[in-house]
Parts: sequence; structure tokens; C-alpha cells
Amino acid sequence: MIAPIAVALAVGLLGWAYQALKPPPPKICGSPNGPPISSPRVKLSDGRHLAYRESGVPREEAKHKIIVIHGFGSSKDINLPAPQELIEEHRIYFVYFDRAGYGESDPHPERSVKSEAFDIQELADKLNVGSNFYVLGISMGGYPIWSCLKYIPHRLSGAALVVPFVNYWWPCLPSNLARESLGQLAPSDQWTFRVAHYAPWLFYWWMTQKWFPSLSILSGSTAIFSVKDLEIIKKLSEAPSVGQDKITQQGAHESLHRDIMAGYGKWEFDPLDVANPFPDNSGSVHIWQGYEDKIIPYKINRYLSEKLPWIHYHEVADGGHMLLFESNQYEAILKALLHEKVVTHLTGIWKAENASTSSLPIFITQLFVILSVNRLLTLAFRPLHIPRIAAEILGGILLGPSVIGYTDFAVKHLHPFGTLVTLENLANLGLVYFMFMVGLEVDLKPVLRAGRKAVTTAAAGIILPVPIGFALYHLLLSNFSPALSKDRPSEFGPLFWGLAIATTNFPDLAGLLADLKLLHTDIGRTALTSSVISDILCWILFVLIMATSGRGRLFTVTTTSAFVIFAFFMLRPSVKYLLRRFAKEENYSQRHVIFILTGVVVCGYITDACGSHSIFGAFMFGVILPKGELKRAVLEMIEDFVSELLIPLFFYCIGMRTDAHWIFRRGVDIGILLVVIAVAFSAKVVSTFLVAYFLNKMPPKDGLALGLLLNTKGLLALIMISSGRDILVR
Repeated sequence: MIAPIAVALAVGLLGWAYQALKPPPPKICGSPNGPPISSPRVKLSDGRHLAYRESGVPREEAKHKIIVIHGFGSSKDINLPAPQELIEEHRIYFVYFDRAGYGESDPHPERSVKSEAFDIQELADKLNVGSNFYVLGISMGGYPIWSCLKYIPHRLSGAALVVPFVNYWWPCLPSNLARESLGQLAPSDQWTFRVAHYAPWLFYWWMTQKWFPSLSILSGSTAIFSVKDLEIIKKLSEAPSVGQDKITQQGAHESLHRDIMAGYGKWEFDPLDVANPFPDNSGSVHIWQGYEDKIIPYKINRYLSEKLPWIHYHEVADGGHMLLFESNQYEAILKALLHEKVVTHLTGIWKAENASTSSLPIFITQLFVILSVNRLLTLAFRPLHIPRIAAEILGGILLGPSVIGYTDFAVKHLHPFGTLVTLENLANLGLVYFMFMVGLEVDLKPVLRAGRKAVTTAAAGIILPVPIGFALYHLLLSNFSPALSKDRPSEFGPLFWGLAIATTNFPDLAGLLADLKLLHTDIGRTALTSSVISDILCWILFVLIMATSGRGRLFTVTTTSAFVIFAFFMLRPSVKYLLRRFAKEENYSQRHVIFILTGVVVCGYITDACGSHSIFGAFMFGVILPKGELKRAVLEMIEDFVSELLIPLFFYCIGMRTDAHWIFRRGVDIGILLVVIAVAFSAKVVSTFLVAYFLNKMPPKDGLALGLLLNTKGLLALIMISSGRDILVR
């Protein structure tokens, strides 16, 4: 008796599950029981139909043809605020179409990311749009754009992804970034996307069951919109678009559900596999992202744009998910897509609608804040006799993500995404000229006459600290998360650490000795000569590491060595001859100094092209130049400008790369961190003291003083660490 009942229950349960999991058949437009057809449609090669709508200038008169791809829960009847003047001026023709299953377009039972691109291509061919066209995708319409970039790049004139969809399971995404971004969504949305990704066969039941909340946007929740989004939605509701009742008329599963399943399912490719469709710059690809967007977290699109530098990334500081419906934003999007220069300058002191979002005011604001903070800290540290470089480093950290860098005010007004490029370029230029000035200060004569004491002291300051840097690197890395230790390459990272610990900053040491009135004492001369030898050796090792840590290692080493030989044996006598020929009695004019400053960037360009670093070429050019009156004339012209204006920008950029919160989020042991700092500080002091006391027979007090002096750090150590980061050596 029990067995038949159990069988009956099992059969009933299976029947219920089958009914719950199986979506109803679609109501095809034009079929006997389906909705009527009221829009023009094209028939595709597989027999399906796509409904479309045309607007703008007539197709035959158009200069630019744009296919607009609507988002989730939308259709071809979307009403976008394109200015009529812009349409007529640029002769723009628009095609809007219902994606598969939406509106009056037939459903696609095998719908996928790939199928979207070929639907668009067939639509263009059926309408005789031409061999090339632009595509503009909105929100969920972003994944068809990725598909076009992958499968039909030869058909594109340009592409714009506006607040584009992101798949949190793209293999290219760092796990912490994907987890953090997904975690910003409502829990119901997180589970909906997980079901779509991991169990698409269960998705219809999930979207129709009443036990758990599913998608917040379908429930009418306003929490997913920013304040500005809600204002836009209110305005749009006053004049709703026509055809909204037709969006899901063929069935919610065929439109909404399949859209989510295709987008959040397993893709046939990874976005980072997509190649630049316009290597000849004949077109462009743009991502427009709102910083306040609560539906699409901005960090993933920002990450993709960083990894794919051919994508033009536009982050709207106060923009939400509905930014496309602002007429000025839509105009900017269209102009950028059509390869036109985006000009929003109208009125005001900066000739802009909003001065705080224009490049020049932002740059001036950044410059003002950086220099003000730098000057205030310098004044505060002066009574304490703390070197100025400490104030500059601290200023960069205060303005960076460790303190205020991630605050809303800083992100919106101080360093919006993309604005740091200008600062970094200026900072790097300042670095080039600073290292040229360092080279000018280097006098090789004392080095060539250096005694045993200076040579052994310099050697000791490198031989011991470099292996200690190796050990500290691995000690600290092993205390981060295991995933980080496993993923990050460590072949060259320890070398940069070792060099940074071993180096002595010669210019700062010279200034320190002058302040302490030790410059002309025995210990001062020994320290200065040792620091020059140490820095030259560190430079040689640094260039070798830079050369061998990238591609074309043999080429880089060979060409850089050739440049050094050329600089000493050909460039140096040539420059001396030209200066004697055109500058009588060492009377150097502004013209001569400009000639020298031009040579700095030329030498920097050469070494950068060789694969080492532009600052090395500038440094070498400074070393080979004759000193004396020329040195005075050059420094008189550029020293204050470089040291007071450009170098603080470098420290700011370093501060922007320093994130103390990131260290603690990784769970590093504070005790280990303090040990690393203490050992890194004392490595050169101890090694110098040991050689000074045991080998050079110096008194313990002098040996310790020499060790502390040679442990003077500065820009060179930061340059080495920063350069390692730039070439992705960690």
C-alpha cells in the first residue's frame, strides 16, 4: 500500500516540478493567438523576424548610421533626447530594433551573446544600412556590443557602451573585484544573477515563484536608483514612451528571462580577448559609466577600460544609470561616437556648463591642493628639523586613498577617473629633469680618486641590503592572502626591493651634510663619495633589471650599453665642442640653456626607446655635461620650477598608488609589517657600521654616524619601486 502511494507522490511531485520549471509557449506576433504586427519587420535567415523603427535623416542622405540597442525591459520605442540640430548637422540616421523576444521581434530559443551580433549584422544588411555602421548599446544592450566587437568588428564604424551590463563571472575579473561589485547589489538581485549563471534551467521557476524576492527592478524598488536617476524617471513619467505595453507581450520568459540568461550565462569569449577593432584609429570604442550608478557598479567597467586602453572611458561624476536621458550627456555620447570633438563649453569663467567637471579647472584645483598641502606640511615640519622630502611624501599619502582619496568629494572633484593622466605626465617630466639635475651634481673625479674606505663602504651598503630586500619581500608577501602570493610574479620584484633598500639619495645627503656642517669633514667626504659610488652601482643594477624584466632583454641591454658608450665617448666631446664654439668665455645665454634642456628629453626618449627608462638617459646627460658655469646657468633656470612645482606632483602620484587600507584588508600581520620596516631601515646602517668598524677601523660612533648618513633615502628609492610597479613587477 505504501509503495503505490509513494510512487503516486513521486509522479505528482515530478509533474509539479515539470510544470513549474517549464516556461509557457511564447505568443508569437502574427500567429493566430499572438499579438498583431504593427511595426515594420525584416526576416532573418533562420526565419525569425526583427521589428525596427527608423528616425533621423533619411537613410539615403545619412552620413552616419547608428544602430541603437535597447536595454532590459525596453524596446525599439525608447525615446532618447537626441537634439534635432545635431541630427541634421551631422546627418545621423538611427535604427532602433526590438531584440529577440522583445516587442514585436520573434523569440530566439537558442539566444546567446554570439547570436546578438549576427542579428544586428543581418538587420543592417536587410535594411541596406551599408558595409559599416555605428552601434550604441544601453545597459543590458551592452553585451550585444561586446558581441559585435568580437564577431563583426569589420562592420563597425564605432561603438558606444552606455552604463553597460557587466557579467560578474567573466574570467578576466579579479575575484575580489567581482565579489565586491556583486556584493553592492540587493541580495535578491545577487541570487537572481547566480541562478541565471549556475542553473539557467531553474531560472523560469525562480522568476515566477512567490517564496523569495527575485529581481528588484521588476518589483518596482526605487532603492536601486540614484537621486538623479529618480529625478529623470519622474520627468520621463510625465511623457511616457509609446509601445511600453508591447515589451513583454510575447511572454516575459522570451524577453526578460532569456535576456538575463544570455547575459549572465557562460560566454563564448572573455572581454579581454577582444582586439582593438580600430588599430588605424578609423573609429573608436567608448564606455560611459555613471559614478553614482547603483545598478551597474562602476569599478568593473573602469577595470576593463584600464586593461583595454583602446577603449575611451568616460566616468560621469554625478551620473547614475539613467544618464543617457540627459540631453547634454546624450549629445556628448553621440559626438564622441562619431569621432567629433566633444565641446560642452558655453558660458562661465571656464567657458563650460559645469566648471568642476572640465579638464583645466580640475587640473588647476589639483595643482592648488597639492602645492598647498605640500607647503603647509613643509612649514609645520621646519621647526622639527624634519627634511622636506618627508613632508612631500606625507602630503601624497594624505591626498591618496590611504586617507581622503576614496571619499566622495575627492573622487568627484579632486581626482575623477582619467584626470590623473595629465598629472602623471607632468610628474614624469619633472622626474626626468630632476634626475638630469642629479646627474649635473655628480662629479666623477672624486669617484675615480676614491680610497679604499669609500669603496668598501659603498660596496657594503649594497652587498648586504640587496639579499635582505629579497628576504623581506618574500616574508611580507607570504603574509598576504595565499591567492595573492600565488598569482603575483616574484622573479624581479625582490630585486627592486633590494635596490630600494640599498640606495642612498645623493642630493638629499649632500643637503643634509651641508645643514649639519659636515660637508668638508672626513666623515662627510667619505659619506658623499660612498653615496655617489653606491648610487652609480644602483643605477647600473637598476637599468639591468629594467632591461631584463621586460621583453627584448638582449636588445635592451645592448642598446642601453651602446648609449652609455656613445654618451661618454661621442656625445660628451661633441657637446663640449659646441659649447666652446658658440658660448665664448663660458657666457651662457638662455639659448644655450634651452639647447641643453632639449638634449635632456632627447636622451630620455632614446633610453626609453631602448627599453630601460627615460630618467636614465636624462641622468646620463647630466653626468657627461661640463660643470662650472654651465651647471649654474641651467640650475638657475629650472631648479625652482622642477623642485617646487613638478616634483610635488610625483609625490602626489606616489601617494595615489599607496593604499594602507588595501594592506590591512589583505590580512597582513602587523607585527610582521613592523619587523619588515625595522629591518629595511637598519639593513644599510648595520652593514655600513660593520665595515666601518671592523674593516676600516673607524670609531664606533663614527661608524654608526656613517651608516645613518648613508641610509638617507629619497626620490631614487621611490623611483625604483614605482618603476617596478609600472612594468607590473610585484
